[in-house]
Amino acid sequence: MSPTDHSSARAPLWRETEFWLLMLLTALVYVPRLADQTIRGEESRWATVAQQMLATGDYLIPRQQGAPFPDRPPLHCWTIAACMSVFGPTSLWGIRLPSVLAMFGTGTVIYAYSRRFLAPLGALAAGCAFATMAQTMQLGRLAESDSLFTFLLTSSLLVWHSLYESGRSRLLLWSVGFALAALATLAKGPQAPVYFGGVTAVYLLLVQRDWRTLLSWQYLCGGALFVAILGAWQIPFAMAVGGQGVLGVYTQEGHLIHRFTSSHLGGVVRHVATYPFKLLLATLPWSLLLPAYLGSWIYRTLGAARRPAAFVATCLAVTFPTCWFAPDAVTRYYLSLFPCLAILVGIVVQRCAESSGATWWMASWRRYVSGSIALIGVTPLTLIVIAGWGQQLPRGVAQPLAWLALIVVAAGIAVAALVIARRGADQPRLQRQAVLAVAGFCGLIYVGVVLNVVVAQSTNPAGDIAQLKQQLPPHAQLTSLGPAHHMFNFYFAEPVRLVPRLLPAERGHEVGEYFCFAQNRDEPQPIEIPFDWEPVTTISCDRTRRPEPVDMLVIGRRKPPLTAARAIPQRETTSEQPTVSP
Repeated sequence: MSPTDHSSARAPLWRETEFWLLMLLTALVYVPRLADQTIRGEESRWATVAQQMLATGDYLIPRQQGAPFPDRPPLHCWTIAACMSVFGPTSLWGIRLPSVLAMFGTGTVIYAYSRRFLAPLGALAAGCAFATMAQTMQLGRLAESDSLFTFLLTSSLLVWHSLYESGRSRLLLWSVGFALAALATLAKGPQAPVYFGGVTAVYLLLVQRDWRTLLSWQYLCGGALFVAILGAWQIPFAMAVGGQGVLGVYTQEGHLIHRFTSSHLGGVVRHVATYPFKLLLATLPWSLLLPAYLGSWIYRTLGAARRPAAFVATCLAVTFPTCWFAPDAVTRYYLSLFPCLAILVGIVVQRCAESSGATWWMASWRRYVSGSIALIGVTPLTLIVIAGWGQQLPRGVAQPLAWLALIVVAAGIAVAALVIARRGADQPRLQRQAVLAVAGFCGLIYVGVVLNVVVAQSTNPAGDIAQLKQQLPPHAQLTSLGPAHHMFNFYFAEPVRLVPRLLPAERGHEVGEYFCFAQNRDEPQPIEIPFDWEPVTTISCDRTRRPEPVDMLVIGRRKPPLTAARAIPQRETTSEQPTVSP
Protein backbone atom coordinates (compact mmCIF):
# COMPACT_ATOMS: atom_id res chain seq x y z
CA MET A 1 0.00 0.00 0.00
CA SER A 2 1.45 3.35 -0.97
CA PRO A 3 1.68 6.03 1.70
CA THR A 4 -1.09 8.62 1.72
CA ASP A 5 -0.44 12.32 1.20
CA HIS A 6 -2.06 14.11 4.14
CA SER A 7 -0.90 17.61 3.22
CA SER A 8 -4.30 18.55 1.78
CA ALA A 9 -6.27 17.03 4.67
CA ARG A 10 -5.12 19.39 7.39
CA ALA A 11 -7.55 21.18 9.65
CA PRO A 12 -6.83 23.86 12.26
CA LEU A 13 -5.19 22.31 15.29
CA TRP A 14 -7.99 23.26 17.63
CA ARG A 15 -10.44 21.25 15.54
CA GLU A 16 -8.52 17.98 15.79
CA THR A 17 -9.21 15.55 18.63
CA GLU A 18 -5.65 14.22 18.51
CA PHE A 19 -4.19 17.62 19.29
CA TRP A 20 -6.30 17.98 22.42
CA LEU A 21 -5.47 14.42 23.44
CA LEU A 22 -1.79 15.39 23.22
CA MET A 23 -2.38 18.50 25.34
CA LEU A 24 -4.32 16.42 27.89
CA LEU A 25 -1.53 13.85 28.07
CA THR A 26 1.06 16.60 28.56
CA ALA A 27 -1.02 18.11 31.36
CA LEU A 28 -1.41 14.75 33.11
CA VAL A 29 2.32 14.04 32.92
CA TYR A 30 3.74 17.46 33.85
CA VAL A 31 1.21 19.26 36.05
CA PRO A 32 0.31 16.82 38.86
CA ARG A 33 2.69 16.78 41.85
CA LEU A 34 4.72 19.60 40.35
CA ALA A 35 5.63 20.97 43.79
CA ASP A 36 6.05 17.62 45.57
CA GLN A 37 9.65 17.25 44.51
CA THR A 38 12.02 19.45 46.49
CA ILE A 39 14.57 21.70 44.81
CA ARG A 40 16.98 19.63 42.70
CA GLY A 41 20.43 20.41 41.39
CA GLU A 42 20.73 23.71 39.57
CA GLU A 43 17.09 24.70 40.04
CA SER A 44 17.83 26.85 43.07
CA ARG A 45 20.72 28.54 41.28
CA TRP A 46 18.42 30.02 38.63
CA ALA A 47 15.62 30.60 41.13
CA THR A 48 17.85 32.72 43.37
CA VAL A 49 18.91 34.77 40.35
CA ALA A 50 15.21 35.42 39.67
CA GLN A 51 14.67 36.31 43.34
CA GLN A 52 17.44 38.89 43.09
CA MET A 53 15.90 40.34 39.93
CA LEU A 54 12.56 40.81 41.67
CA ALA A 55 14.17 42.23 44.81
CA THR A 56 16.47 44.73 43.07
CA GLY A 57 14.60 45.48 39.85
CA ASP A 58 17.82 44.79 37.92
CA TYR A 59 16.94 42.39 35.11
CA LEU A 60 20.10 43.12 33.13
CA ILE A 61 22.76 41.39 35.22
CA PRO A 62 22.11 37.95 36.74
CA ARG A 63 23.30 38.06 40.36
CA GLN A 64 23.93 35.76 43.28
CA GLN A 65 23.99 37.43 46.70
CA GLY A 66 24.32 40.78 44.99
CA ALA A 67 27.43 39.79 43.01
CA PRO A 68 27.30 39.39 39.20
CA PHE A 69 26.76 35.79 38.17
CA PRO A 70 27.82 35.57 34.51
CA ASP A 71 27.03 31.90 34.02
CA ARG A 72 24.09 31.89 31.59
CA PRO A 73 22.08 34.38 29.55
CA PRO A 74 19.05 35.56 31.51
CA LEU A 75 15.94 34.58 29.50
CA HIS A 76 15.19 31.51 31.62
CA CYS A 77 15.56 33.56 34.82
CA TRP A 78 13.31 36.26 33.37
CA THR A 79 10.53 33.70 32.86
CA ILE A 80 10.98 32.38 36.41
CA ALA A 81 10.86 35.91 37.79
CA ALA A 82 7.63 36.55 35.91
CA CYS A 83 6.01 33.46 37.44
CA MET A 84 7.45 34.28 40.87
CA SER A 85 5.69 37.62 40.76
CA VAL A 86 2.41 35.67 40.59
CA PHE A 87 3.07 32.64 42.81
CA GLY A 88 5.63 34.06 45.25
CA PRO A 89 9.45 34.08 45.50
CA THR A 90 9.75 30.61 47.07
CA SER A 91 6.91 28.85 45.24
CA LEU A 92 7.99 25.66 43.49
CA TRP A 93 5.07 26.18 41.12
CA GLY A 94 6.48 29.56 40.22
CA ILE A 95 9.96 28.38 39.38
CA ARG A 96 8.88 25.25 37.46
CA LEU A 97 5.91 26.58 35.52
CA PRO A 98 8.05 28.05 32.68
CA SER A 99 9.46 24.58 31.97
CA VAL A 100 6.00 23.03 31.93
CA LEU A 101 4.66 25.72 29.60
CA ALA A 102 7.66 25.09 27.33
CA MET A 103 6.68 21.40 27.19
CA PHE A 104 3.21 22.37 25.98
CA GLY A 105 4.81 24.67 23.40
CA THR A 106 7.20 22.02 22.12
CA GLY A 107 4.38 19.49 21.82
CA THR A 108 2.34 22.00 19.81
CA VAL A 109 5.25 22.71 17.45
CA ILE A 110 5.92 18.99 16.91
CA TYR A 111 2.25 18.28 16.21
CA ALA A 112 1.82 21.22 13.85
CA TYR A 113 4.98 20.40 11.91
CA SER A 114 4.13 16.70 11.67
CA ARG A 115 0.63 17.45 10.38
CA ARG A 116 2.15 18.92 7.24
CA PHE A 117 2.94 15.40 6.02
CA LEU A 118 1.32 12.97 8.48
CA ALA A 119 -2.24 12.16 9.49
CA PRO A 120 -3.40 13.13 12.99
CA LEU A 121 -2.31 9.69 14.22
CA GLY A 122 1.33 10.22 13.21
CA ALA A 123 1.40 13.74 14.62
CA LEU A 124 -0.12 12.49 17.89
CA ALA A 125 2.46 9.70 18.08
CA ALA A 126 5.31 12.19 17.55
CA GLY A 127 4.02 14.51 20.27
CA CYS A 128 3.36 11.68 22.73
CA ALA A 129 6.77 10.18 22.06
CA PHE A 130 8.56 13.40 22.97
CA ALA A 131 6.39 14.05 26.02
CA THR A 132 6.98 10.60 27.53
CA MET A 133 10.62 9.87 26.72
CA ALA A 134 12.44 8.94 29.91
CA GLN A 135 14.74 11.96 30.17
CA THR A 136 12.15 14.38 28.85
CA MET A 137 9.86 13.52 31.77
CA GLN A 138 12.76 14.01 34.18
CA LEU A 139 13.85 17.45 32.96
CA GLY A 140 10.51 18.80 31.72
CA ARG A 141 9.26 19.19 35.30
CA LEU A 142 12.33 20.97 36.68
CA ALA A 143 13.32 24.64 36.73
CA GLU A 144 16.25 24.02 34.40
CA SER A 145 16.84 25.83 31.13
CA ASP A 146 16.63 22.63 29.04
CA SER A 147 12.87 22.72 28.41
CA LEU A 148 12.77 26.38 27.37
CA PHE A 149 15.86 25.96 25.20
CA THR A 150 14.37 22.87 23.53
CA PHE A 151 11.14 24.72 22.76
CA LEU A 152 12.92 27.71 21.21
CA LEU A 153 15.52 25.72 19.26
CA THR A 154 12.93 23.24 18.00
CA SER A 155 10.74 26.15 16.94
CA SER A 156 13.60 27.83 15.09
CA LEU A 157 14.37 24.68 13.08
CA LEU A 158 10.89 23.31 12.41
CA VAL A 159 9.23 26.68 11.75
CA TRP A 160 12.09 27.60 9.41
CA HIS A 161 11.65 24.38 7.45
CA SER A 162 7.87 24.78 7.32
CA LEU A 163 8.27 28.27 5.86
CA TYR A 164 10.88 27.01 3.40
CA GLU A 165 8.66 24.15 2.18
CA SER A 166 5.64 26.43 1.83
CA GLY A 167 7.60 28.79 -0.43
CA ARG A 168 7.25 31.83 1.80
CA SER A 169 9.47 34.85 1.23
CA ARG A 170 13.13 34.50 2.12
CA LEU A 171 12.94 37.58 4.29
CA LEU A 172 10.24 36.01 6.46
CA LEU A 173 12.06 32.66 6.39
CA TRP A 174 15.34 34.00 7.76
CA SER A 175 13.81 36.62 10.03
CA VAL A 176 11.64 34.13 11.92
CA GLY A 177 14.34 31.47 12.04
CA PHE A 178 17.07 33.78 13.31
CA ALA A 179 14.73 35.52 15.78
CA LEU A 180 13.82 32.21 17.42
CA ALA A 181 17.50 31.17 17.40
CA ALA A 182 18.38 34.43 19.15
CA LEU A 183 15.82 33.73 21.88
CA ALA A 184 17.23 30.22 22.24
CA THR A 185 20.68 31.76 22.66
CA LEU A 186 19.32 34.03 25.38
CA ALA A 187 17.96 30.91 27.08
CA LYS A 188 21.13 28.81 27.20
CA GLY A 189 24.00 30.08 25.12
CA PRO A 190 26.05 29.34 22.00
CA GLN A 191 24.55 25.93 21.23
CA ALA A 192 21.59 27.57 19.49
CA PRO A 193 23.34 29.60 16.74
CA VAL A 194 25.74 26.72 16.05
CA TYR A 195 22.88 24.28 15.62
CA PHE A 196 20.58 26.58 13.65
CA GLY A 197 23.31 27.95 11.39
CA GLY A 198 24.92 24.54 10.82
CA VAL A 199 21.69 22.68 10.07
CA THR A 200 20.26 25.25 7.67
CA ALA A 201 23.56 25.62 5.80
CA VAL A 202 24.10 21.87 5.38
CA TYR A 203 20.47 21.29 4.39
CA LEU A 204 20.45 24.02 1.75
CA LEU A 205 23.90 23.33 0.30
CA LEU A 206 24.15 19.53 0.45
CA VAL A 207 20.57 18.25 0.53
CA GLN A 208 18.60 20.81 -1.50
CA ARG A 209 21.51 22.26 -3.51
CA ASP A 210 19.84 25.63 -3.00
CA TRP A 211 22.76 27.96 -2.46
CA ARG A 212 20.76 31.03 -3.55
CA THR A 213 18.56 30.91 -0.43
CA LEU A 214 21.63 30.72 1.79
CA LEU A 215 23.79 33.25 -0.02
CA SER A 216 21.18 36.00 -0.17
CA TRP A 217 20.71 39.45 1.28
CA GLN A 218 17.69 38.15 3.18
CA TYR A 219 20.02 35.81 5.06
CA LEU A 220 22.09 38.81 6.08
CA CYS A 221 18.93 40.57 7.25
CA GLY A 222 18.03 37.56 9.38
CA GLY A 223 21.55 37.52 10.82
CA ALA A 224 21.26 41.23 11.59
CA LEU A 225 17.98 40.58 13.44
CA PHE A 226 19.72 37.84 15.45
CA VAL A 227 22.46 40.29 16.43
CA ALA A 228 19.92 42.99 17.30
CA ILE A 229 17.87 40.72 19.57
CA LEU A 230 20.90 39.27 21.32
CA GLY A 231 22.66 42.62 21.40
CA ALA A 232 19.72 44.32 23.11
CA TRP A 233 20.81 42.46 26.24
CA GLN A 234 24.42 41.65 25.44
CA ILE A 235 25.72 45.17 24.81
CA PRO A 236 24.50 46.83 28.03
CA PHE A 237 25.49 43.68 29.92
CA ALA A 238 29.01 43.86 28.49
CA MET A 239 29.27 47.56 29.38
CA ALA A 240 28.31 46.71 32.97
CA VAL A 241 30.45 43.61 33.64
CA GLY A 242 33.26 43.83 31.06
CA GLY A 243 34.65 41.33 28.61
CA GLN A 244 35.48 38.69 31.20
CA GLY A 245 31.88 38.55 32.31
CA VAL A 246 30.66 38.17 28.73
CA LEU A 247 33.14 35.34 28.17
CA GLY A 248 31.89 33.60 31.29
CA VAL A 249 28.29 33.58 30.03
CA TYR A 250 29.29 31.39 27.09
CA THR A 251 32.13 29.29 28.50
CA GLN A 252 31.23 28.49 32.11
CA GLU A 253 30.89 24.89 33.25
CA GLY A 254 27.51 23.50 32.19
CA HIS A 255 27.74 24.66 28.58
CA LEU A 256 28.36 22.01 25.94
CA ILE A 257 31.50 23.85 24.82
CA HIS A 258 32.97 23.23 28.27
CA ARG A 259 32.73 19.46 27.76
CA PHE A 260 35.52 19.31 25.16
CA THR A 261 38.09 19.08 27.94
CA SER A 262 39.04 15.45 28.48
CA SER A 263 42.50 14.46 27.28
CA HIS A 264 42.33 10.87 28.55
CA LEU A 265 42.20 8.64 25.48
CA GLY A 266 40.44 5.82 27.27
CA GLY A 267 37.69 8.15 28.44
CA VAL A 268 37.20 9.52 24.93
CA VAL A 269 36.94 6.05 23.40
CA ARG A 270 34.56 4.87 26.10
CA HIS A 271 32.33 7.90 25.60
CA VAL A 272 32.20 7.49 21.81
CA ALA A 273 31.36 3.80 22.18
CA THR A 274 28.65 4.17 24.84
CA TYR A 275 26.99 7.54 24.15
CA PRO A 276 24.61 6.29 21.40
CA PHE A 277 23.36 3.54 23.71
CA LYS A 278 22.90 6.00 26.57
CA LEU A 279 20.86 8.15 24.21
CA LEU A 280 18.67 5.19 23.30
CA LEU A 281 18.06 4.56 27.01
CA ALA A 282 17.25 8.24 27.60
CA THR A 283 14.57 8.15 24.87
CA LEU A 284 12.88 4.89 25.91
CA PRO A 285 10.35 3.46 25.26
CA TRP A 286 10.00 5.10 21.86
CA SER A 287 13.60 4.64 20.73
CA LEU A 288 12.75 0.94 20.25
CA LEU A 289 10.92 1.97 17.06
CA LEU A 290 13.91 3.79 15.55
CA PRO A 291 15.72 0.63 14.31
CA ALA A 292 13.03 0.54 11.59
CA TYR A 293 15.21 3.08 9.76
CA LEU A 294 17.99 0.50 9.41
CA GLY A 295 15.99 -1.20 6.66
CA SER A 296 15.88 0.05 3.09
CA TRP A 297 12.15 -0.54 2.54
CA ILE A 298 11.21 2.36 4.76
CA TYR A 299 12.86 4.88 2.48
CA ARG A 300 10.78 3.68 -0.48
CA THR A 301 7.55 4.26 1.44
CA LEU A 302 8.16 7.68 2.98
CA GLY A 303 6.02 9.43 0.38
CA ALA A 304 5.09 12.94 1.52
CA ALA A 305 7.33 12.49 4.55
CA ARG A 306 10.48 12.20 2.45
CA ARG A 307 11.57 15.85 2.56
CA PRO A 308 10.68 16.40 6.25
CA ALA A 309 12.47 13.16 7.11
CA ALA A 310 15.52 14.39 5.19
CA PHE A 311 15.46 17.65 7.14
CA VAL A 312 15.08 15.92 10.49
CA ALA A 313 17.91 13.55 9.57
CA THR A 314 20.06 16.56 8.68
CA CYS A 315 19.33 18.10 12.08
CA LEU A 316 20.49 14.91 13.79
CA ALA A 317 23.53 14.38 11.57
CA VAL A 318 24.84 17.93 12.01
CA THR A 319 24.27 18.20 15.75
CA PHE A 320 24.99 14.69 17.04
CA PRO A 321 28.81 14.90 16.70
CA THR A 322 28.86 17.90 19.07
CA CYS A 323 27.78 15.57 21.88
CA TRP A 324 29.16 12.31 20.56
CA PHE A 325 32.75 13.56 20.43
CA ALA A 326 32.58 15.78 23.51
CA PRO A 327 34.11 13.45 26.14
CA ASP A 328 32.22 14.92 29.09
CA ALA A 329 28.85 15.42 27.37
CA VAL A 330 25.76 13.85 28.93
CA THR A 331 22.50 12.88 27.26
CA ARG A 332 20.62 15.93 28.55
CA TYR A 333 22.79 18.12 26.29
CA TYR A 334 21.02 16.50 23.33
CA LEU A 335 17.51 17.00 24.71
CA SER A 336 16.92 19.85 22.25
CA LEU A 337 17.04 17.30 19.39
CA PHE A 338 14.71 14.77 21.01
CA PRO A 339 11.78 16.34 19.07
CA CYS A 340 13.49 15.25 15.85
CA LEU A 341 13.71 11.68 17.12
CA ALA A 342 10.04 11.90 18.11
CA ILE A 343 9.06 12.96 14.58
CA LEU A 344 10.84 9.90 13.18
CA VAL A 345 8.82 7.79 15.63
CA GLY A 346 5.63 9.43 14.37
CA ILE A 347 6.52 8.47 10.79
CA VAL A 348 7.00 4.84 11.83
CA VAL A 349 3.63 4.68 13.61
CA GLN A 350 1.85 6.36 10.68
CA ARG A 351 3.30 4.00 8.10
CA CYS A 352 2.33 1.00 10.24
CA ALA A 353 -1.27 2.19 10.33
CA GLU A 354 -1.31 2.66 6.54
CA SER A 355 0.13 -0.78 5.81
CA SER A 356 -2.05 -3.80 5.10
CA GLY A 357 -1.37 -7.50 5.19
CA ALA A 358 1.64 -9.29 6.62
CA THR A 359 4.20 -6.63 5.76
CA TRP A 360 7.49 -6.02 7.54
CA TRP A 361 5.98 -2.84 8.96
CA MET A 362 3.05 -4.65 10.50
CA ALA A 363 5.25 -7.37 11.99
CA SER A 364 7.54 -4.74 13.50
CA TRP A 365 4.63 -2.80 15.01
CA ARG A 366 3.01 -5.96 16.38
CA ARG A 367 6.27 -6.92 18.07
CA TYR A 368 6.46 -3.48 19.66
CA VAL A 369 2.86 -3.69 20.89
CA SER A 370 3.42 -7.23 22.16
CA GLY A 371 6.52 -6.13 24.05
CA SER A 372 4.58 -3.22 25.55
CA ILE A 373 1.85 -5.62 26.71
CA ALA A 374 4.43 -7.82 28.42
CA LEU A 375 6.26 -4.95 30.13
CA ILE A 376 3.11 -3.17 31.28
CA GLY A 377 1.63 -6.44 32.53
CA VAL A 378 4.68 -7.37 34.58
CA THR A 379 5.13 -3.87 36.09
CA PRO A 380 2.45 -4.11 38.84
CA LEU A 381 3.59 -7.63 39.73
CA THR A 382 7.15 -6.35 40.13
CA LEU A 383 6.02 -3.48 42.32
CA ILE A 384 4.00 -5.83 44.51
CA VAL A 385 7.02 -8.07 45.00
CA ILE A 386 9.15 -5.03 45.82
CA ALA A 387 6.57 -3.89 48.36
CA GLY A 388 7.00 -7.20 50.17
CA TRP A 389 10.70 -6.49 50.58
CA GLY A 390 10.16 -2.87 51.60
CA GLN A 391 12.13 -3.06 54.85
CA GLN A 392 15.27 -4.23 53.07
CA LEU A 393 15.18 -1.68 50.24
CA PRO A 394 16.25 1.98 50.08
CA ARG A 395 13.81 4.64 51.21
CA GLY A 396 10.83 5.15 48.92
CA VAL A 397 11.37 2.16 46.61
CA ALA A 398 8.43 0.25 48.07
CA GLN A 399 5.29 1.98 46.83
CA PRO A 400 2.31 3.00 49.02
CA LEU A 401 -0.77 0.79 48.79
CA ALA A 402 -2.88 3.49 47.10
CA TRP A 403 -0.34 3.91 44.32
CA LEU A 404 -0.06 0.13 43.88
CA ALA A 405 -3.82 -0.13 43.45
CA LEU A 406 -3.87 2.72 40.91
CA ILE A 407 -1.03 1.16 38.90
CA VAL A 408 -2.69 -2.25 38.87
CA VAL A 409 -5.92 -0.74 37.50
CA ALA A 410 -4.06 1.41 34.95
CA ALA A 411 -1.96 -1.55 33.80
CA GLY A 412 -5.10 -3.62 33.25
CA ILE A 413 -6.71 -0.88 31.15
CA ALA A 414 -3.52 -0.31 29.12
CA VAL A 415 -3.01 -4.03 28.45
CA ALA A 416 -6.62 -4.44 27.33
CA ALA A 417 -6.30 -1.44 24.98
CA LEU A 418 -3.07 -2.80 23.51
CA VAL A 419 -4.46 -6.31 23.00
CA ILE A 420 -7.40 -4.87 21.06
CA ALA A 421 -5.09 -2.60 19.06
CA ARG A 422 -2.79 -5.50 18.17
CA ARG A 423 -5.66 -7.43 16.64
CA GLY A 424 -6.53 -4.49 14.38
CA ALA A 425 -3.02 -3.24 13.67
CA ASP A 426 -4.03 -1.65 10.35
CA GLN A 427 -6.79 0.51 11.82
CA PRO A 428 -5.67 4.07 12.68
CA ARG A 429 -8.28 4.45 15.42
CA LEU A 430 -6.94 1.42 17.27
CA GLN A 431 -3.35 2.56 16.78
CA ARG A 432 -4.25 5.90 18.38
CA GLN A 433 -5.51 3.82 21.28
CA ALA A 434 -2.20 1.93 21.42
CA VAL A 435 -0.09 5.12 21.36
CA LEU A 436 -2.10 6.70 24.17
CA ALA A 437 -1.97 3.49 26.23
CA VAL A 438 1.84 3.30 26.08
CA ALA A 439 2.34 7.04 26.61
CA GLY A 440 -0.23 7.27 29.41
CA PHE A 441 1.21 4.33 31.34
CA CYS A 442 4.76 5.70 31.00
CA GLY A 443 3.56 9.03 32.34
CA LEU A 444 1.80 7.38 35.28
CA ILE A 445 4.91 5.39 36.19
CA TYR A 446 6.98 8.56 36.28
CA VAL A 447 4.44 10.74 38.11
CA GLY A 448 3.76 7.92 40.56
CA VAL A 449 6.56 5.42 41.10
CA VAL A 450 9.58 7.50 40.08
CA LEU A 451 8.48 10.65 41.89
CA ASN A 452 7.63 8.64 45.01
CA VAL A 453 11.21 7.39 45.13
CA VAL A 454 12.72 10.79 44.35
CA VAL A 455 10.59 12.61 46.91
CA ALA A 456 11.37 10.05 49.62
CA GLN A 457 15.11 10.23 48.98
CA SER A 458 15.45 13.98 48.39
CA THR A 459 16.82 16.39 50.96
CA ASN A 460 14.28 18.92 52.19
CA PRO A 461 16.07 21.71 54.06
CA ALA A 462 12.99 23.96 54.24
CA GLY A 463 12.12 22.93 57.79
CA ASP A 464 15.66 23.34 59.11
CA ILE A 465 15.98 26.75 57.48
CA ALA A 466 12.64 27.89 58.88
CA GLN A 467 13.79 26.83 62.34
CA LEU A 468 17.06 28.72 61.84
CA LYS A 469 15.18 31.90 60.93
CA GLN A 470 13.29 31.64 64.20
CA GLN A 471 16.57 31.38 66.11
CA LEU A 472 18.06 34.50 64.56
CA PRO A 473 17.36 37.79 66.33
CA PRO A 474 14.97 40.20 64.59
CA HIS A 475 16.58 42.21 61.81
CA ALA A 476 19.83 40.18 62.06
CA GLN A 477 21.57 39.93 58.71
CA LEU A 478 23.41 36.76 57.84
CA THR A 479 26.90 37.09 56.34
CA SER A 480 28.48 34.37 54.21
CA LEU A 481 32.20 33.75 53.93
CA GLY A 482 32.30 33.07 50.22
CA PRO A 483 29.13 32.19 48.26
CA ALA A 484 26.50 30.39 50.29
CA HIS A 485 24.92 27.34 48.68
CA HIS A 486 22.15 28.39 46.28
CA MET A 487 19.72 25.85 47.78
CA PHE A 488 20.05 27.55 51.15
CA ASN A 489 19.70 31.01 49.61
CA PHE A 490 16.47 29.99 47.86
CA TYR A 491 14.72 28.71 50.97
CA PHE A 492 16.18 31.43 53.21
CA ALA A 493 14.74 34.05 50.81
CA GLU A 494 16.42 36.97 52.59
CA PRO A 495 19.60 38.89 51.69
CA VAL A 496 22.80 37.11 52.72
CA ARG A 497 25.71 39.56 52.62
CA LEU A 498 28.73 38.20 50.77
CA VAL A 499 32.33 38.68 51.95
CA PRO A 500 35.50 36.88 50.76
CA ARG A 501 35.89 33.31 51.98
CA LEU A 502 39.50 33.87 53.02
CA LEU A 503 38.83 37.02 54.98
CA PRO A 504 41.94 38.83 56.31
CA ALA A 505 42.06 39.42 60.05
CA GLU A 506 41.88 43.17 59.62
CA ARG A 507 38.55 42.79 57.84
CA GLY A 508 36.97 40.59 60.49
CA HIS A 509 34.76 43.48 61.58
CA GLU A 510 32.81 43.14 58.32
CA VAL A 511 31.20 39.92 59.59
CA GLY A 512 28.12 40.31 61.76
CA GLU A 513 27.13 38.23 64.74
CA TYR A 514 25.74 35.39 62.60
CA PHE A 515 27.53 34.08 59.55
CA CYS A 516 27.77 30.97 57.36
CA PHE A 517 30.12 29.23 54.98
CA ALA A 518 29.80 26.33 52.52
CA GLN A 519 31.64 23.11 53.26
CA ASN A 520 32.14 19.90 51.24
CA ARG A 521 33.05 16.75 53.14
CA ASP A 522 34.71 15.03 50.15
CA GLU A 523 36.71 18.07 49.08
CA PRO A 524 37.47 19.98 52.26
CA GLN A 525 38.58 23.52 51.70
CA PRO A 526 40.47 25.00 54.64
CA ILE A 527 38.95 28.16 55.94
CA GLU A 528 40.45 30.35 58.61
CA ILE A 529 37.98 32.48 60.50
CA PRO A 530 39.74 35.49 62.04
CA PHE A 531 37.67 35.58 65.24
CA ASP A 532 36.27 33.28 67.92
CA TRP A 533 33.00 31.64 67.02
CA GLU A 534 30.68 28.80 67.90
CA PRO A 535 28.57 26.60 65.58
CA VAL A 536 24.83 27.11 65.55
CA THR A 537 23.64 24.45 63.09
CA THR A 538 24.52 22.72 59.84
CA ILE A 539 22.13 22.66 56.86
CA SER A 540 22.40 19.78 54.37
CA CYS A 541 22.42 20.96 50.75
CA ASP A 542 22.69 17.51 49.17
CA ARG A 543 20.21 16.35 46.55
CA THR A 544 19.76 13.02 48.34
CA ARG A 545 19.39 12.27 52.04
CA ARG A 546 22.59 10.92 53.58
CA PRO A 547 23.54 10.02 57.15
CA GLU A 548 26.46 12.41 56.78
CA PRO A 549 25.88 15.29 54.33
CA VAL A 550 28.47 15.99 51.66
CA ASP A 551 27.44 19.50 50.63
CA MET A 552 26.45 21.55 53.65
CA LEU A 553 26.23 25.06 54.96
CA VAL A 554 27.64 25.72 58.42
CA ILE A 555 25.92 28.47 60.42
CA GLY A 556 28.05 30.08 63.11
CA ARG A 557 27.73 32.75 65.78
CA ARG A 558 30.51 35.16 66.49
CA LYS A 559 31.56 35.21 70.15
CA PRO A 560 31.71 38.64 71.80
CA PRO A 561 35.27 39.95 72.36
CA LEU A 562 36.78 39.39 75.80
CA THR A 563 36.98 42.38 78.13
CA ALA A 564 40.21 43.33 79.93
CA ALA A 565 38.83 42.20 83.28
CA ARG A 566 38.11 38.74 81.91
CA ALA A 567 41.39 38.53 80.06
CA ILE A 568 43.69 38.92 83.14
CA PRO A 569 42.58 35.77 84.97
CA GLN A 570 42.98 33.78 81.78
CA ARG A 571 46.59 34.94 81.45
CA GLU A 572 47.32 34.08 85.07
CA THR A 573 46.44 30.47 84.45
CA THR A 574 49.31 29.98 82.02
CA SER A 575 52.42 28.14 83.12
CA GLU A 576 54.72 31.08 82.60
CA GLN A 577 53.59 34.52 83.72
CA PRO A 578 55.49 37.72 83.09
CA THR A 579 56.89 39.43 86.17
CA VAL A 580 55.22 42.72 86.93
CA SER A 581 57.40 45.21 88.85
CA PRO A 582 55.75 47.08 91.71
